[in-house]
This record gives sequence, structure tokens and C-alpha cells, in this order.
Amino acid sequence: MPPTDNELLSDLRNRWIHEDYLISQRVSWLLLSQSILFAAFSVVLTAPDNTRHIKLIDILVVGLPILGFSTVICLLIGIRAAMKAQDEIRLMYNKLKDQTLAQPQSTQAQNFFLKRPQQGQLRPNIFELTPSTRVLRDGKMPAYALPVIFAFAWSVLLFSLL
Repeated sequence: MPPTDNELLSDLRNRWIHEDYLISQRVSWLLLSQSILFAAFSVVLTAPDNTRHIKLIDILVVGLPILGFSTVICLLIGIRAAMKAQDEIRLMYNKLKDQTLAQPQSTQAQNFFLKRPQQGQLRPNIFELTPSTRVLRDGKMPAYALPVIFAFAWSVLLFSLL
């Protein structure tokens, strides 16, 4: 038996939440990895010149920015993939909404799309919780911007060393 509209809506909501968690997790990895790498970089830069590990320090001074930049790119790709998946889920949702509202008979799913929730009730509509597309885009901006900012910082550090 094919899934009902409500089951499809629930599945879309679960998939949206899953992708949202992936974005959050990847941004957390980004912040943690960059904090550790910048701390390591600052320790390497403040190492005394008379140390017997001067060759290793020279390698780390160049290697840490390369590692930081590479980590940023990998996480940016993962963050972007989750956001694209959310865009696809939104398209599936809109398609289901259009198909449901085009049905001649009233269904529970049509009521879901047409009625506003009564006070105190929550409706599992994941997309209309965002007031506008701009608010949704602005909400995604930090997940886009942070990797770019870190990539720029590592690039500046790397090119200043060369």
C-alpha cells in the first residue's frame, strides 16, 4: 500500500530535521577544528628559535594553514550538500502540497495545508515556520560564511608566509 499524504509529510519533516542536524554537526566540527588548528599555529609561532625542532616548526608553520584550509573546504562541501538536500526536500514538499490541494475531495492532508493551527496546537509544517525565503536564506548564512571566513584567514596566513 502506498504511503498516505500524512506519512509523506512526516517523512519529509524527518528528512529536513536530519539535514538540519547534519549542518549543525558540521558547523560544530568546523569551529572545533579551526579553534584547535589556530591554537596550534599560535603555539608554533611563539616557539623559541633556539629549539632543536626548528625544522619541524618550519614544516608546521606552513602545514597548519594548509591543513586548516583543507579542513574548511571539506566541511564547506558537506554543509553545502546538506543545504542542497534541504532545498530538494522543500521542492518535494511543494510538489506534494500542489498535488494535494488539486485533489477534488477534501482530505486530512488538504486540511493540513489550508487550515491555520488553533491556539496551543502545533502543526508539523516545517517550511511555513519560516516567515519568508529571505529569513530562511539569512538563517543559513552563518553556515556558509564561517567556512569562507576561515578559508580566507588561512589563505592570508599561508600567503604571508611564502
